[in-house]
Amino acid sequence: MGETPSKGALREINEETNLNLNKEDLIFVKKYERTKEVDGEDNDLYCFLVENVDESKLEVYEGQGFEIANNLEDVLNANPSLFFIRIARDYFAGEFNNLQK
Repeated sequence: MGETPSKGALREINEETNLNLNKEDLIFVKKYERTKEVDGEDNDLYCFLVENVDESKLEVYEGQGFEIANNLEDVLNANPSLFFIRIARDYFAGEFNNLQK
């Protein structure tokens, strides 16, 4: 689409949750490289963290809804993709701590 990762993240967040965030609300976490052999396609996924979201304002427009995961077990019980498990493992292992905006 020719957009920056942060602009794409903001667009997707708005399209899928109705949250209107600004670039300053995003904290870049990591660029994950996906491969066809492991993930089914070759591409890069840029992961951002957004803090202090009022979950009561979330409106889910795609998928079957959402659940708040408080730990890795919650994530695994939701039957996510292997790629999402990879991101969740990093998150709950503390790799997203001490990030700078």
